[in-house]
Amino acid sequence: MSSQNKLTRARERIAYNLRALRLKSGLPQDTLSAIAGISQTFFSQVETGKRNISVDTLERIADAMGVDVIDLLQPLPV
Repeated sequence: MSSQNKLTRARERIAYNLRALRLKSGLPQDTLSAIAGISQTFFSQVETGKRNISVDTLERIADAMGVDVIDLLQPLPV
Protein backbone atom coordinates (compact mmCIF):
# COMPACT_ATOMS: atom_id res chain seq x y z
CA MET A 1 0.00 0.00 0.00
CA SER A 2 1.38 3.40 -0.92
CA SER A 3 2.05 6.02 1.71
CA GLN A 4 -0.64 8.25 0.14
CA ASN A 5 -3.24 5.49 0.57
CA LYS A 6 -2.20 5.05 4.21
CA LEU A 7 -2.62 8.79 4.82
CA THR A 8 -6.05 8.77 3.20
CA ARG A 9 -7.11 5.79 5.30
CA ALA A 10 -5.89 7.51 8.48
CA ARG A 11 -7.79 10.66 7.56
CA GLU A 12 -10.95 8.61 6.89
CA ARG A 13 -10.53 6.81 10.21
CA ILE A 14 -10.25 10.08 12.13
CA ALA A 15 -13.22 11.54 10.24
CA TYR A 16 -15.42 8.52 10.95
CA ASN A 17 -14.50 8.33 14.64
CA LEU A 18 -14.82 12.07 15.12
CA ARG A 19 -18.33 12.11 13.67
CA ALA A 20 -19.43 8.99 15.56
CA LEU A 21 -18.17 10.31 18.90
CA ARG A 22 -19.60 13.77 18.28
CA LEU A 23 -23.02 12.35 17.45
CA LYS A 24 -22.86 10.09 20.50
CA SER A 25 -22.13 13.12 22.68
CA GLY A 26 -25.05 15.04 21.16
CA LEU A 27 -22.92 18.10 20.46
CA PRO A 28 -23.46 19.98 17.19
CA GLN A 29 -20.40 20.86 15.10
CA ASP A 30 -20.59 24.57 15.87
CA THR A 31 -20.62 24.01 19.62
CA LEU A 32 -17.80 21.48 19.61
CA SER A 33 -15.65 23.53 17.25
CA ALA A 34 -16.12 26.60 19.49
CA ILE A 35 -15.09 24.61 22.58
CA ALA A 36 -12.01 23.31 20.70
CA GLY A 37 -11.16 26.81 19.45
CA ILE A 38 -11.33 26.04 15.74
CA SER A 39 -13.66 27.23 13.00
CA GLN A 40 -16.80 25.25 12.29
CA THR A 41 -15.84 25.13 8.60
CA PHE A 42 -12.48 23.54 9.37
CA PHE A 43 -14.09 21.12 11.83
CA SER A 44 -16.62 20.09 9.20
CA GLN A 45 -13.88 19.50 6.64
CA VAL A 46 -11.94 17.32 9.09
CA GLU A 47 -15.08 15.39 10.01
CA THR A 48 -15.79 14.67 6.34
CA GLY A 49 -12.18 13.65 5.63
CA LYS A 50 -11.48 16.58 3.33
CA ARG A 51 -8.75 18.17 5.44
CA ASN A 52 -5.68 16.97 7.24
CA ILE A 53 -5.41 17.81 10.90
CA SER A 54 -2.39 18.47 13.08
CA VAL A 55 -1.78 16.40 16.18
CA ASP A 56 -2.17 19.53 18.31
CA THR A 57 -5.59 20.30 16.84
CA LEU A 58 -6.62 16.67 17.11
CA GLU A 59 -5.72 16.82 20.79
CA ARG A 60 -7.76 20.02 21.27
CA ILE A 61 -10.80 18.36 19.69
CA ALA A 62 -10.37 15.22 21.79
CA ASP A 63 -10.11 17.36 24.94
CA ALA A 64 -13.24 19.30 23.96
CA MET A 65 -15.07 15.99 23.49
CA GLY A 66 -13.76 14.54 26.75
CA VAL A 67 -12.06 11.61 25.01
CA ASP A 68 -8.49 10.49 24.52
CA VAL A 69 -6.79 11.14 21.18
CA ILE A 70 -6.47 7.37 20.75
CA ASP A 71 -10.27 7.17 20.56
CA LEU A 72 -10.12 9.18 17.34
CA LEU A 73 -7.51 6.82 15.88
CA GLN A 74 -9.23 3.50 16.53
CA PRO A 75 -9.69 1.18 13.54
CA LEU A 76 -12.90 1.53 11.57
CA PRO A 77 -15.58 -1.07 12.23
CA VAL A 78 -15.57 -3.92 9.76
